[in-house]
Formats: sequence, C-alpha cells, structure tokens
Amino acid sequence: MTRKQRSGGNESHDLSNPRGLAAFRALLEEEDDAAADAAPLPPRGRRGEPPRPRRERETFFKLKAAPGDDGAAPPPAAALTELFGASADAGLIADVLAAAGGSAEAATETLLAILGGAGDGAAGSSAAAAAAPTTCGGGGVAWGELPPDVKAAVLARLSLRDLARAATACSEFSQAAHGARRLVRRLVLPPGLGYSGLVGMVAGHGGAGVVDASHLERRLPRPGAGDGARPQVAAMCQDEAEANLLKCLLAVAEGAAAPRAVPVRGLVLRGLLGATDRVLAEALASLKALRSVDLSRCPRITTKSLHALAKYQRLCEGLAAGPGDEQHSDGDGDDEPRAAPRTDAGEAGSGGLGDAAAAEAPEEEQQQAEGPGAAEPAEPALGGRNPAIRSPVNTALAAAVSSRLSELELRSSAQAAAAAAAAAAAASSSSGLVELRLAGVAGLADEGLRQLLSGPVTKHSLATLDVAGCRGITSAGLVVPPLGVLRELRASRVPGLTQLVLHLPASHPLSALDLSGCHYLRVVDLALGRLHSLNLAACRTLYRLRMRCPALRTLSLAQCGQLVDMHADAWHVPALETLNLFGCRRASGAQLGAVLQGMPALRRLDVNGCWGIGALHLTANLALEACDATGARSLVSLSAASPVLRELRAASCGRLASLSLASGALVVVDVGNCGVLAEVHVAAPRHGAAAAAGGRRPRLVTAGCAALPPAARARLAAAVGAAP
Repeated sequence: MTRKQRSGGNESHDLSNPRGLAAFRALLEEEDDAAADAAPLPPRGRRGEPPRPRRERETFFKLKAAPGDDGAAPPPAAALTELFGASADAGLIADVLAAAGGSAEAATETLLAILGGAGDGAAGSSAAAAAAPTTCGGGGVAWGELPPDVKAAVLARLSLRDLARAATACSEFSQAAHGARRLVRRLVLPPGLGYSGLVGMVAGHGGAGVVDASHLERRLPRPGAGDGARPQVAAMCQDEAEANLLKCLLAVAEGAAAPRAVPVRGLVLRGLLGATDRVLAEALASLKALRSVDLSRCPRITTKSLHALAKYQRLCEGLAAGPGDEQHSDGDGDDEPRAAPRTDAGEAGSGGLGDAAAAEAPEEEQQQAEGPGAAEPAEPALGGRNPAIRSPVNTALAAAVSSRLSELELRSSAQAAAAAAAAAAAASSSSGLVELRLAGVAGLADEGLRQLLSGPVTKHSLATLDVAGCRGITSAGLVVPPLGVLRELRASRVPGLTQLVLHLPASHPLSALDLSGCHYLRVVDLALGRLHSLNLAACRTLYRLRMRCPALRTLSLAQCGQLVDMHADAWHVPALETLNLFGCRRASGAQLGAVLQGMPALRRLDVNGCWGIGALHLTANLALEACDATGARSLVSLSAASPVLRELRAASCGRLASLSLASGALVVVDVGNCGVLAEVHVAAPRHGAAAAAGGRRPRLVTAGCAALPPAARARLAAAVGAAP
C-alpha cells in the first residue's frame, strides 16, 4: 500500500514519494506532541518540584590538555611524581624533594640513585632489613637465608612495575630492579604517561633495542560505529591521536639521545590511528639507528610513507651496529641478517680480476705498498685450476685469461658462494632498513612497493618484508630485484595478486615465501635456488604451479581445490621434506605419483581429502615417516616402501581394498571405516622399534573394517605392537 489516509480526515499522503513520507511523519510527530501536552507527567519528588530537564548528548568532546601544554612549567613535585610515580611512593618523593631543598635536579639524581641501585640511597632500608629477624614464623626461612638461585627465581616472577616498587625496600631489591631494566630488550610504552615520563622510561632502559608504542591509544577516544555521519568527531579523534603519537615519538627520540648500551633499532606502531605520513617522517628524521619498523594495520599510512622508508639511511652506523651486534636479535623475535666479511675476487677461489690487477702492478710498487720490512711478494696465482697459467709472462694475457675463467665459472658452486658472501657483505654494510612490516595497510600502491624493493638503499638492506592484506597491491608491484638481499617475503591475503613469476639467480637469499589466502592467484612460476619454505594454502583458484627450487623443504598447498596442472618436469624439488596437499580434490593420482618420484627426501605427506587419487604407491620415498590419506574416497590401493614409516592414517577410505607396508617401525595405523579392506601385507616388526618410537604408545584402529580377515588384523596388531 503506497498511500496512507489519516483517520478522521480527508488528507492522504503518497508514501512512495519522499516528500509525502516526510510530511506524514511530521503529522504523526505533531499528534504525539499534542497527546503528551494533554497528559503531563506527575511532578517529580515529594515536594512537587518540576521535572529536571534531560541532559542532551554532547556532540563533541574536549581535547585533553597534556600537562605543561599551557606554557607554564609544572611544579617540581608534580614533575617528580609523573617521572617516578610508578616506582616510588608519594611520601618518598616528597621527603627526597624536601631533603634536596626543593631542587628538582638534585631530587631527580637522588631518586635515580635510590631506584636504580647506583648509590647508597637504600642504605637505611638495607640496615632495616638486616635488623629484621632471620627466621619467619611458622617454621619459614628468612629472605637472607635463601640461596641465590631461589632469590633470582622469585624476583624473575615480578613485573617491572612491582620490581620498581620493591626497589625501595633494600639495596638487594634495588640492584635486582636495576639489572632487570638492563635486561629488557623490548620496551612497551604504557598509555597515559607524560612527556617527561616517556623520556625517563626510554633513557632508563638502555638495553632495549625495540620500542613498542602500539598501546598508547588505549585511553584515547576513538570514533564509534555510530559516528560515521559525524566527520567532525572522527577528525578530532584523528588529530588528537596524531598529536599524542608525535609527542611520544619526540620523547622517545630525546630519551634515545642519552648514553645507551644499545641504540633504538626497532619501532612498533602497530594499529595506531595517529600513525600518519607526517608522523612517520618525523620519526625517521629523529631516530637515526632504526633497522626495523612495524606499521601493520595503520589506516592512515599511504604510499608517501613508502617513498620515505625507501630513502631512509642510518646516520649512526658505528653506534647502530657494533662488533658482534649483527648476530643477535633486537628482541622482537626476528633475527637480523648476519654480517659477512668482505671478500675480494681473489679470495673467492676462482682467480678473478683482483689477481689480474695485482699481476699488472709493478713489483716496486707492490714492495712500496707492503713496506720496507715486508717479505718478497709471492707469485700471483691467477686461477688455481690450470697450472699452465700459474706463472704467466705477459700480464695482459694473464688478465684476459683470468677474466675469461671468471666468466666461464659464473655458475659454479664456488662462484655462487662468493656471490652470496658479497650480497651478505653488501647487506651488512648498507644503512637502510632491514625489516619492514606493512600488513593490513590499505593505502599502499604498486609504485611505492616497487620503489621500496628496488630502491638504491633498501635493495641492499631489506631482508624481511610483510605486505599481507594490502588490498592496493597487484602483481605488477611485487617485483623482487635479482641483486637484492630479501630473505623473507609475506604477501598473503592480497586480492590483487593474480599471477607471480619469480626467476632469481641461484645466489639470491630469498628463503621464505608466503602467498597463502590469495584467492585470485592462478599461476605461480618460481625459480629460487635458496627457497626453503613455500606456503600457498587457501589459494582457491590456483591451477598451475611450476617450481625449480632445489633447496625447498616445506611446501603447503592445502585447500587448493583447483590445482590440476602438476607435471613431474615442472616440479624440481629434490630436497622436499614436507608436502601438504590437504583438500586438493582435483589432484590426479597419476600426476601425483609422477611428482612423488622426484622427492627422495620426503618425510611427511598429507593427502587428506584428495578425492581424485585412485592409487598411491610410494616406492621412491624411502625416508617417509608419516602419511595421512584420510578421506581419500577414491583410493583403492596404498603401498609404502619406506622402512622408517611410523604413522599411517587412512581412515574413511571407503574403496580402499589393498594395503602394503614395508616398514618394521610402525607406531600408529588408522584404517577405521575402510569397509572393503581385505588384503594387508605388513613387514615383521623390527627389533628395537619401540625404543626408536620415543616412548609413544602404539595405536591401531580397525573399527568399521568389516571385510578385514582376523589373520590380517592380527598381522597389523603384531606390526604395531598393540593388542588386536
């Protein structure tokens, strides 16, 4: 019904027309107001006071004024409370300030000495603790009688805040708190802390190489779901978050400028609303030793930030990477690329241009360069492989021969190792970012990603890149340079990725590639000599996969339901140890068998839910330890020639009729609900197989095997070592 007529009147309104609908609603509101005026509510209260007016909802909120923003300096007591309020009581701060004659500087030094264990500020507390009784009531033991390892275990269970408060008890607790601050490698900044408190916190944790600011916005107002139609509220929230984060980063930079054991190398801004291009530019300009930046799920980061990150250079390289620092992690869980010594062409073992240049230099110049007391220079060895050119007469001919040998041996293993060492040396000497995480940042584009990967700085320094969930990235932007040092690339859940072709030199260090969840990825062609892990799980439209990865050890193709193009000549993975084909329903049994013939090192195989496999014969996989064929409803026969097979799961294979196992070390066999299984061939159990199982309990499941003869069931039980 599109028309509505008022009862008792001749007016009608067309509800399909927006104007008519608005007029009808206005008339209804007038009638409701008239009815409310005709029947007023009873007076509120006992004395008949008029009802209180309802407080309307505030449309805007007021920005919180940070202490000290009004231009006036805070009093010394307030500043000391803000700086040491989490570590000391208010009474102690007041007493120290009074003893210092009201001087904030002297009180700060005294409190730092008390809380940090650098002075004798806790001598009175130590004396009081020493004067305490040595035994506790109820047969307990006093703290002074405990062994040092027990004390360390007790103090290790305290949080940093509780340990800082306990530092005022005695000198032992104070030293423990000071040592705990030195051991912190990842500093998490709490919300609600002022500028001076942030400066003191960063300066007090000199061993923290990573500063995590992802918790700063927990107390800041954020635009709710109902504020979508209020752009003013959202703008005010964003401005306040940006101002607060900018103040925090300036405080971090001021605290990092103090003398520290480890410079601030990592910055985590994960999920912050205030992280913008301007704030990031200020952080990069203030922090001179950054090696890793985490900007995951920052909604206001755009491609402009990628340009700034690609141009960033560490200015304090001597402070940022001291001797031995490259082999340790910054505390964020990701190890940095290790430094490799620079090697010349002559040190690579193939006789490069360096030897030719040395041969061309006159003997007198070589003696002058080595000094008057140096020994006579040895004959230059120009190849090391051909003795006929070990002592050449013509230096120009020697240089030409050496150059030609270098070109011919470019693909040899020695040259590959030399190229890898040179790439590692270039990565260690480069001053760009080493780790960058941009997961979930929707404002990124292909242009910025290409500049980030191929930039003159980041190309020789960036080792870890995470762009998972970035919707603005396509296949055109994911171009890895052949001379880069990228080791780990994560591009999962990228809807714009439709095909990926990566053909890199054998010496390229890329070892981990994650493309899981790319639902529109159809073709993958890889030629990576050092790739160890490849994750293509949940790529639902992937139908063609070609790999030439001789070092690949782990491959996941779970839930790739459209994968049909599997050819043995297109899969060169001789070192593969784990293959997961869970849910690959269209995988052919003949193609899978041919592919498995080229995997002699395979240890774990998962073909759970592969409906297209009719026969599975694992004759070439002699190192196979576990096989899962559960739910392969078309599987008719299964055989495994591996002598070290321990686990076999083939439950719910309704057509499985033949099972042949050559292993004498079986521990788990599950053939439940295989109704037509009747033929079983199992090897005799090997002596000592139970001890090799690592104490695992043998398990045999034959429930639902109606056609299995008792003799075959007994053979399975004897092979597993379980009761029939």
